[in-house]
Amino acid sequence: YTVKTVPEDATPEQVVETYITAIKEKNYPLYLACIDPARTKANKGVSLCMYHWEWHQHRFATFYCQVKVGKAKVRVIKGFDSGSKLEDAFLTAEDKAKLKKVSGPLIEEAHLTTKAFNEKGMQYGSPKPRFLRRTDKGRWYIINYPQPF
Repeated sequence: YTVKTVPEDATPEQVVETYITAIKEKNYPLYLACIDPARTKANKGVSLCMYHWEWHQHRFATFYCQVKVGKAKVRVIKGFDSGSKLEDAFLTAEDKAKLKKVSGPLIEEAHLTTKAFNEKGMQYGSPKPRFLRRTDKGRWYIINYPQPF
């Protein structure tokens, strides 16, 4: 395999590229490593992952051969992000600490699109959305893995 693991500091684009590589190279453990672990906890979740794995294998074998990954847009969906934004420019360090304590864990979501191409270089279908999520600046995970490319 050309890729064996997903780095802890991987960007959303790198996680999706690793996911695509895992499907192309038929690396099921790497495919699972890219998916949100909450989606694979129960037996039903594991079965669904295998079902969509088979569909992705079929699509790469019959419909498309290359996938391009777009630029991710990241937004905070829960918690307090103490970045250099206008919202917290006037807050003191004490205020930021209070907000972080009250708001709970930081949950971020990334949105990007993928475009699939067939062997003739023609785009197959329309660009498809990909959603990734991470908690407390941890690793990014794909949350909509069933979406075709």
